[in-house]
Amino acid sequence: MQLEIYRFSLVVIGELARLAQRIGRQDRELASQLRRAAQSIALNLAEGECAGGGNRRLRFDSSMNSANECIAALDVAVAMLYLQREDIIRPTNDLERIVATLTKLKRRG
Repeated sequence: MQLEIYRFSLVVIGELARLAQRIGRQDRELASQLRRAAQSIALNLAEGECAGGGNRRLRFDSSMNSANECIAALDVAVAMLYLQREDIIRPTNDLERIVATLTKLKRRG
């Protein structure tokens, strides 16, 4: 993988995995959904890097959507009192960085 954002996404996925473990003590379904969405970020980035044209944009769209899903899962975890708002500030900022980078990559085609 050549994309720097791919390597960064793996670091973020590690953060999300730790939070998913905590969430899973109270809500296995939400933890599972967070894990799947997190994994999808990197997997779709990898596919998009090797794809061309419209397929590349679709994979980056999927990765971006998964990052947004992770943000929503973290917000839900706070709303359900599984996590504190402070617990999700850094991972949310990191996920927003991924979304911003993917938006730029999509424009480049």
